[in-house]
Amino acid sequence: MSRRIYDDYGVDEEVEIFSADGSATGRTFLVQLKGMDNKDFGKVFAVVLRAETTAYLGARDLPVLIVRYHAPTEALYARWFHRFDPHYAEREQQSFTFRLTEDDLWTDATPDALAMDVERYRIIRSRRLPLPLQFSLDVASEFSLVSPEALRLEVRSLVAQASDLVRLSDRDAPWGAIAQVKVTEDATYVDFDAGGSVTTHHTFDYSRPEVIRGFANDVVCTLALGIGKLGDVNAAARLMLRFASGSNLISDPEALFRCVGFFTQAHRVVDALRLADALQASDNPEVAVVAPLFRSVTLAANGPR
Repeated sequence: MSRRIYDDYGVDEEVEIFSADGSATGRTFLVQLKGMDNKDFGKVFAVVLRAETTAYLGARDLPVLIVRYHAPTEALYARWFHRFDPHYAEREQQSFTFRLTEDDLWTDATPDALAMDVERYRIIRSRRLPLPLQFSLDVASEFSLVSPEALRLEVRSLVAQASDLVRLSDRDAPWGAIAQVKVTEDATYVDFDAGGSVTTHHTFDYSRPEVIRGFANDVVCTLALGIGKLGDVNAAARLMLRFASGSNLISDPEALFRCVGFFTQAHRVVDALRLADALQASDNPEVAVVAPLFRSVTLAANGPR
């Protein structure tokens, strides 16, 4: 059910989601409608937003859906505003260009997908993550170090050891995933929609026999960094305790200090020292060498023990 909004700057409709049996769910989202009569189909995907409108929509508590109606083809396209990053947008003086794609075409599956997105947005904004947290995994086909399928299987094997914390979604049913993980040739991205994202870069040197396991550990630890960024430092610390000693990611100073922060904020100092021991015992020299630093930073952050 939708209602027209006449006095709200930058928003045209408020939509409430109803369940299959017709009962109200109380979950709502906002819509900005952008019609277009131009027959140039190439321009349908470019939605120009004024800078003040962009700032206003970004400050809203409810998710905002940008909807483009192309009159000549009677096609409807929709994309969430919170998927928009002004930093990378085309900017001209006092406006931004919000880009849609052909994948944003409205289909019979769109309403169900939007309902799942609104629920995911609500969960992320509440900072109360459901455990085990479900995530999707997309490995770029051009990933050259290992086969995408081998990496996916290895990640699935790893997270099975932490089934109380995280769970990899089925490839054919990714809509329930709270986090979307994408692995490219150069970096791993963890995206929480409205909750922001975390990126780690593939700057580490893995020996050939260990490359699959090493990258899988990197993926899970990047996910842990994202979970900690969302505020669940306890879950982030528990994941790091299980997987950081198998990942070169911990040798990155920024990741190391953030990891220590998770343990400190979660009051898991004993576990942090256990991880320091595991780092020291690692067969990977790049990991073992940071163990003393990890231990000293942990002790400095938490006082003498």
